[in-house]
Amino acid sequence: MQTPQLIYLTVLIACGTQTVTSLNCFQCSDPQCKNPTTTTCPARNHCFSLAFSQFNAEVAIKGCSPPELCNHRPPLVPPGVSYKSSCCDTNLCNSAITNKMSLVSAGVLVLVSLHVSRF
Repeated sequence: MQTPQLIYLTVLIACGTQTVTSLNCFQCSDPQCKNPTTTTCPARNHCFSLAFSQFNAEVAIKGCSPPELCNHRPPLVPPGVSYKSSCCDTNLCNSAITNKMSLVSAGVLVLVSLHVSRF
């Protein structure tokens, strides 16, 4: 192989190579996620947070997820149970602090936004 062809092949291989790194995410071991730990996710996974709440009780789930499962509605969420889910792709981005928002609060926020947008 001649030198120009070898250089071209080396540049082509270098441009096509991707470095895949794993994220560190918070993971819960208790339902309220009071003592989160960190875990290293498999390559190409995202961090996720999922919180279910009803009558001032909340269950939090945090960990790693394939990106195609991010932001999907959990199956079989009973009426009256609110949930919040999010995915992110930077280290420890699924914060140990869970933000609470009830379905009523979310509804009021939407109504206020619609009302303000009319003006």
